[in-house]
This record gives sequence, structure tokens and C-alpha cells, in this order.
Amino acid sequence: MEQTRYKRRLKRRKRKELKELNLLNRFLFNEVLEDPVAYRAVLEIILGHNIRLKANVQSEKEIRTLPTFRGIRLDVWGQDEEDNIYNSEMQRKNTRNLPRRNRYYQSVLDAGLPEPGVVDFNQMNNVCLITIAPFDLFGRNRCMYTFRMKCDEDSTLDLDDGAVRIFLNTRGTVTEGCSQELLDLLRYVEKSNERVAAESESRCLKLLHNRVRAVKSNDENEVRLMQLWEEKAYARLAGAKAKLIEQVCKKLRKGKNAQEIAEELEEDIELITRICEAARESAPEYDCDEIFEILWGEDFYDDEYEYEYEDEDVGE
Repeated sequence: MEQTRYKRRLKRRKRKELKELNLLNRFLFNEVLEDPVAYRAVLEIILGHNIRLKANVQSEKEIRTLPTFRGIRLDVWGQDEEDNIYNSEMQRKNTRNLPRRNRYYQSVLDAGLPEPGVVDFNQMNNVCLITIAPFDLFGRNRCMYTFRMKCDEDSTLDLDDGAVRIFLNTRGTVTEGCSQELLDLLRYVEKSNERVAAESESRCLKLLHNRVRAVKSNDENEVRLMQLWEEKAYARLAGAKAKLIEQVCKKLRKGKNAQEIAEELEEDIELITRICEAARESAPEYDCDEIFEILWGEDFYDDEYEYEYEDEDVGE
């Protein structure tokens, strides 16, 4: 009964195969753009000029300034031959905090730029942060928003601090300032298929599509995607169980019994009874981690569980 209930709760979405995904999927986005040719093509479309990108492109690059500070994980990081730095993020969901998160990413990037002993801050690299999303973060329906530091009193005065932040909306309708090539790219991000690529005259977009095809046709990538799905499913399952344990412990502290708790939480009485029995080992503090270990421990990863998730659940 316990396994059935969790299966009913968590098995909600059907997993897509790699060939069905588009570039909104973070796994595919990272795999495609860690190739310097593909990343250069995307940057040239967005920025509208040629870029001589170095071969040191990295996906999921981690940066941590101090052990006690929160680090960041960048989707795709690259550097050109003039030492300009580019970071591109695929953001599928609106977390309502993107501008400030973007600010934090920039601050962590900046903190690692001046090499020890450098006193001239003019030697700091220029940084361009690009966020691609299938929604309008600012409510103006624009396809592209570019931000630089300017003076409030004189809007013609640019601070010229070397930092640019770009937000792309794949579903925008206001195309002012956007090239046809960029509009084609935004459409391709949503529908990363042969037809959309063929309809564009962009050489860069065709280079990007070649890389997408190569990634999708690689069986090893399909296996890696499956592994990510399984890890995500197990993490969701563990989270659901941990949350249930916390709920049970709260009610135990209030003096409720297993039958009452099962009815209030609408859970199987056998499962709740097991949790209550395990909880007695750490009463009255009720150590939730200890209870989890008593109940499942190393047996948590059970092959009998089957969970499927849509591509949006991988890498978000």
C-alpha cells in the first residue's frame, strides 16, 4: 500500500526522449552549447557581431568565492580572445527573483576576476550575462531586454563598467531592435527541429542545429538523461517521505495517535504506524533524519519504484 500511494502521488508526468526535447530543456541546452562552435554561433546571433571564442567553454561551471558564501553554478560559460566573459542561462520557470539572482551571479563572477596583486580595476574583464526564458520577465512583451548601468539624471551617460545583462523572451511580440536572425533563434529555442532550422537563412542557426542533431543522436546522452531523470525521481520521493515524517512528528508532539494522524493527513494507516513506531526511538525530540534512516536507510533506492518526469524537471 505504501509503495502504491507514493507511486500515485509522484507519477504525474511522462518522460520525454532526448530527440523530443527542445533547447528550453537545460540538459540539452548545456550539452549543445558546451561546444565552442555552437556557443559562438548563439552569441553572434544575440550580440550581432563576430566573436572569436576560446575553446574553454564550460557547462555547469561552479564558482565559490569562500566556503561560507553561497556559490553559483553557471549553465554555459565562455571567454573570447579579448577576454570578455559570457554566461548564458536557460530559465524555464519564472522564480520571481531573476533580476536579483542575476545580480548575485554577476557579483560572484566579478569577485573572481581580478587576479591576486592586480590593483588596476580597469583590467577587469567585461562580462555579459544572458538569460533565455519562455516568458516575459518585465511585462513589456519585448523579445529582448538589454541592461547597462546608466545615470538617472542623464540617461545618455553610461557608467561604462563593462557589465551587460540581456534577457531574451522566446514568446515576445515586440521585435524592435531584434534582427531576423535573433527572432529565428528564439523560435528555434522553442521548436528545435529540422523544419524551423530549414526555414531560417541564418548560417549560425544552421551550425547550432547541426550540434543539436549530433547531441540528440548520441546514445550516451540518452543514457545520461535517463540517469538524471532517475536521480530527480528519487530526490522527489525522498523529499515526499521526509516531508511526511515532519508532518507526523508535529502531530505526535501534539499528542495525536497513528489513527488520528493517518485520517488527518489522508495517508495509509500502515505507513503512518511505521513512522510513529520509528519516531519513538528519538522521542520527544523526534529526529526526522534518524527516523528516515530507521525506516528506509540504504533500502531507499528500491527498484520497485517507477517514476517518470517531464523534461522540465531535469536540471531545473
